[in-house]
Amino acid sequence: GCYFQTVQTISRRSVKRAVNQFDTARIRFCDSSM
Repeated sequence: GCYFQTVQTISRRSVKRAVNQFDTARIRFCDSSM
């Protein structure tokens, strides 16, 4: 099956404003087991 995992990634846009600012991204993972 497939599932989503929320991961915090550093936003390049916010680097100029604040280095410790993050964006949330949903990464999709799939495995053969269903």
